[in-house]
Amino acid sequence: MKKQTRATKRAIKTPKILVAYEDISKLATLHKCSKVTVYAALKYSSNSHRAQEIRKDALDNFGGIEIEENRFI
Repeated sequence: MKKQTRATKRAIKTPKILVAYEDISKLATLHKCSKVTVYAALKYSSNSHRAQEIRKDALDNFGGIEIEENRFI
């Protein structure tokens, strides 16, 4: 099996939403879920109905900023 080196990996841009640290707890309380669920929603790791609502609230009500992050695969 061939070992991957850094040169064979490629970068893809993935969206991510940044919010203030204290707002993570507020979003978790508001949506009755854990902080892990909020983090997954903000990183677009999950795409459930709840995750979509968390992202919408983060952008509209908590001053979230959507960025694109380079991720190496």
